[in-house]
Amino acid sequence: MKLLNGGPARQEIHNFSWLLSSFLVTIWLLSCSASEEFLDIESPDFTFDQDFSGIDANLGIALENRAMSYFLKGDGYLVYKILNREEMERFPWLFNKPLVGTPLSEITDSDALGYGELDQEGEGLFWTGLAIASFSCKNSELLFENVLAATNTFDGNFYRFSPLPAKYKSDPTSRDIAIAILFGLISYRKRCGDQRVEGLILNNLKAIRRNGQKLAPAGMEDKILVTPTFRVYLNLISWSLFGSNKPSDTEISMLELNFIANATQIKQTQAPCYPIHLSTLQLITLYALDVKPSKFSYESYCLITSGNGLMLTDILCNRDTGARRWLQSYVLNGTGYSHHRCSWENNTSDNLLSPAIDWLTLNPNKPYQDQ
Repeated sequence: MKLLNGGPARQEIHNFSWLLSSFLVTIWLLSCSASEEFLDIESPDFTFDQDFSGIDANLGIALENRAMSYFLKGDGYLVYKILNREEMERFPWLFNKPLVGTPLSEITDSDALGYGELDQEGEGLFWTGLAIASFSCKNSELLFENVLAATNTFDGNFYRFSPLPAKYKSDPTSRDIAIAILFGLISYRKRCGDQRVEGLILNNLKAIRRNGQKLAPAGMEDKILVTPTFRVYLNLISWSLFGSNKPSDTEISMLELNFIANATQIKQTQAPCYPIHLSTLQLITLYALDVKPSKFSYESYCLITSGNGLMLTDILCNRDTGARRWLQSYVLNGTGYSHHRCSWENNTSDNLLSPAIDWLTLNPNKPYQDQ
């Protein structure tokens, strides 16, 4: 049996994308006489093996140490910082300075980084997941152990932050949070060989079953429901790690086409691109488990996301020239969330002090990993 069952039919959160996916599948089934043969076409290999060696390895080491020293809060989750106007005027060099070419002493200025209010606990596990995927094995293990301990206190549920602030008691988690931490855990397992990851993920999947196919026993329904396509994603992880039943070819096609449909809708309407970033995290997670999309899905996803300005997606699609340029021109603070915003989105935040997780995630060569 599958670790996660379908349960009663539920409405997909992104109705347009779900309907468009269904339409695309219908057209595909009508136009292909041998669906099994179609699905057997191999997808291109994807690994983080692009050559980014021209990026100074010392930057990665400095940023990782900076994040671990100044951006941990609560039980060891990563968050952003907010500076007030007085602090900004006191430390003006923290803002709108290119990362490449700035002295490391300014990037890691302990006097300045000691200021600021740690903020956005609600996204703590999201950023921690990206960090676990991106930091050296030593620091990734420290963050993993923080998440492991916290998740055990939450009965296997992946919650936003530990301890969970009162304002998030009715909104403890979301599919976004689950996507990011699974990306981090599975990337860390592949890169650093920590087999404890499997036990943590298994406990989480069992918690989802106890919760009635939800990511938490209670919360905002639109955020904690395991939608049909997300259930396929979780069952693919379960199949790869634990040998549970593999989702059917049709279910996998629906998952892949939902990624394409979301990206199509966003590009046509110039909506916020965060969902595309989440789709890319899911695809990379599956690649780390050697679960590849069909060649058709991969090429379609890469075609529709071309020119969006999403660098991690560009790396996935072997468009690494733009990613290299992005890494070299990165501004350390003031461009809050540039890694998951498209070129048409506003991306300024005057007083946001970033732990630079986006830069570290996007440097696939990671020459500093063994430091």
